[in-house]
Amino acid sequence: MMDKDLASTKRQIHSAKKKESTKSITYTLFEKLVIELETESTQKGISQNVLVKQILEKYAQWDR
Repeated sequence: MMDKDLASTKRQIHSAKKKESTKSITYTLFEKLVIELETESTQKGISQNVLVKQILEKYAQWDR
């Protein structure tokens, strides 16, 4: 029972924000870049998809 309680305390609570629609796309990237993205996402404990989304959102909002 304790393991279950511990696992439930690690869950994130997400706010009830409006869901944005998504679209799947494909990019061709150099293998070295893909490996770097895999390494970074693993170190951060997030998926590659989330990492790339964060990078692109930051670029679109601030760096452009």
